[in-house]
Amino acid sequence: MLSCTARAANKRRIMEIDMTYNLTAAPQALLCPDKLIPVSMLLKDSETVPAEAGIYAWWFRGELAIVPLEGTLGKDEYRLLYIGIAPRRPSRAGKESRSNLRKRIVGNHLGNSISHSTLRRSLACLLAEVMDFRIYRGSAGKMIMSPEDEQILTKWLSDNAAISWLSDNAPWYLEDHLLGSRLALPLNIQGSKHGFRRKLKSLRMEITVSS
Repeated sequence: MLSCTARAANKRRIMEIDMTYNLTAAPQALLCPDKLIPVSMLLKDSETVPAEAGIYAWWFRGELAIVPLEGTLGKDEYRLLYIGIAPRRPSRAGKESRSNLRKRIVGNHLGNSISHSTLRRSLACLLAEVMDFRIYRGSAGKMIMSPEDEQILTKWLSDNAAISWLSDNAPWYLEDHLLGSRLALPLNIQGSKHGFRRKLKSLRMEITVSS
């Protein structure tokens, strides 16, 4: 549980993040929600997540090996470590993704395949030693694990992660704003300015090379 001092600090930091964004209430609705939705609930009822475009935030409790927590936002016993969007930004040629929050969160991040989720791949690498995961490259060059290891990772997420989200028809604008702000998001790689991204990319490469 965050102390009153920590909660006040969170509010000040969210206000700083929010000041330059033209949809003033949006970041607070995502970063300081009334409640977080545990992954365990989503695994029981996937329709809890709307089939709409939007931006989502992943919150974790406990420690994740070498992941730095300094500067991250907290709520209850959780820390915000990663944000993502669905669908992705349209290509320069105008091609649009048909993904949505439910497909991305439940179908990809909780879909028992690290090959379909950047976040899931990062977590597998961070937990590989303690969970004894074997991560390797498949014939298509993508990172994969055994079905048994994938189930263990999903169980870990069920026990240790929660999510917040915000419906938004063009979520890439808010994502760009947050990744470029003072908000610490150590598990984001693409578009992130956080110093840990280089370490995370290196770890992912080292594990798949040595496995």
